Amino acid sequence: MTAQPISLVRSEDTGGLVADISNDVLSLDQWEGLLTRQLNLNSPQLAKSLLRDTINACGLSRQSPVEDINATLHALLMLQPKDILELQLMAQMLSVSRQSFELMGLAAGSLSIENRELYLGFSTRLMRLYTRQLETLGKYRHKPQVIRIEKVTMDGNSQAVFGTAGSGGQ
Repeated sequence: MTAQPISLVRSEDTGGLVADISNDVLSLDQWEGLLTRQLNLNSPQLAKSLLRDTINACGLSRQSPVEDINATLHALLMLQPKDILELQLMAQMLSVSRQSFELMGLAAGSLSIENRELYLGFSTRLMRLYTRQLETLGKYRHKPQVIRIEKVTMDGNSQAVFGTAGSGGQ
C-alpha cells in the first residue's frame, strides 16, 4: 500500500492552511510531510522530533493504537499552528487536556471519596493550566501593535501629551 499524498487547503474560516485528509489513518511519515509543509520547515527531522514530542507528551507511543495517534495529531493540526512555538504550546495543551480527562475518568470510577477528590483536584489544576495556556496562545497570536516614537519636534506654541489621551468629561 503506497502512501496517499496529502494536500493543504485554505480554511474559509481562518484563512490558514488545513489538511485535506481523505484517509482516516495516516502514517507518521505522512504526518511528518504534512507538518513540514504546514509550518514551512526546512528540516523533516525537526518535524519528526516535534511529532514524537507531541505523541510522548500525550501519553502515547509508537505502540499505541494508530487511531489514537492519528486523532491526536489531527487535533493538533486542526488548531492550525502558524509556527513552531504555537505547535509546541498546542501540543502541551493537548497533553494537559488528555490528562485532565483521564483523571476525571478515574474519579468517576473511584469508589473512595478520598481518591475521587484527589483525582478531581488534580484534574481541576490541569484545567486551570489549560486555561492559562489558551490565554497565552491568544496573546501570542494577537500581539499588540507597539508604536515607538523616536523623535518629537515642537514649535513654540505646541504642547506634547504623554500617556493616555482621552476626551474631556470622562
